[in-house]
Amino acid sequence: MIISKEFDFDMSHRLEGYNGLCKSIHGHTYKLIVSLDINKLDALGMCVDFKVLKEVVKENIIKYVDHSIWLKQSVKNDKLIKLLIKEKNRLLLTPYNSTAENMALTFWHILSKKLPLFTLTVYETATSKITINRDNYEKMKKGIINFEFFGED
Repeated sequence: MIISKEFDFDMSHRLEGYNGLCKSIHGHTYKLIVSLDINKLDALGMCVDFKVLKEVVKENIIKYVDHSIWLKQSVKNDKLIKLLIKEKNRLLLTPYNSTAENMALTFWHILSKKLPLFTLTVYETATSKITINRDNYEKMKKGIINFEFFGED
């Protein structure tokens, strides 16, 4: 059986090196859909308690990304990062741009250690999404890490 739970979060980012409006800091209301592959039911007849799934995703992803700014840690962003940290902004840093693709890979990296993931989908807008599965992650995971977080969680 495939069991899924949806999550929403608001986050800002910018794409370093992009030639267009996304080079400026801007925000989205993202949707994250986490789907698990579970092949047996517990004594109550459930694959997994939705409450447990919600707690794992909120504790490992949502509490960090919601109302944060995700930036690529680079020389170009160094002054901005120092200012945001000084001003006590919620900040996520990675060595790569915060594209929906990189977000999906990062979230998979974190959640696959705790959940039997089937697919993971990140909607950047209501009509733009990326979906990955285990095969996609294994082929594309080079350089994907947990984010470095600054701010109150």
